[in-house]
Amino acid sequence: MTTQSQTRPLTVEAFANLPDDGKRYELVKGVLIEVSRSKPIHGLLQALLVADLVSHVMPRRLGKVFSDVGFVLRREPDTLRAPDIAFVAAARLVDRNLNEYFVGAPDLAIEIVSANETTDEVLCKIEEHFSAGARAVWIIYPERRKVYAYSDPNRVQIVPVEGTLTGGEVLPDFSLALADFFKGVEAQP
Repeated sequence: MTTQSQTRPLTVEAFANLPDDGKRYELVKGVLIEVSRSKPIHGLLQALLVADLVSHVMPRRLGKVFSDVGFVLRREPDTLRAPDIAFVAAARLVDRNLNEYFVGAPDLAIEIVSANETTDEVLCKIEEHFSAGARAVWIIYPERRKVYAYSDPNRVQIVPVEGTLTGGEVLPDFSLALADFFKGVEAQP
């Protein structure tokens, strides 16, 4: 299965029925896009942040935290993205079939930027999530040790490694000291 041989826009339904070839894909405006495998730092940051979010979200029954789950962000042509981490508020989970892709964006989409991702690709993901109803998007830059916390596509707070990332209205009372967070990926002696 390659993106080169595709001749007409693929739908989310057709995407869901593709055979598993061991690769990771997203669907962008009907085009199948192969997504590269993550490097260890990416996976470790993802695991650490999922743990922090779950420990905040679950006891408060705020909703659910997901990792690498598909969200249908657009139809005709179809776009299905799988943010590295997503939070969906409890009210949106009532009667939700968790065996199906979510329709619409998560309340919070979190992307950990890989070295091979371009600025245009990252900006496109931000726009797609907000256009589909996201309330916040966090972009994590591991090499820069910064987080860009968007509350809408045109409003961003840049949180440096010395700062604290907060959940705002989407995740009340959530805070994460970035120095401690990024320390979690440093090599152990």
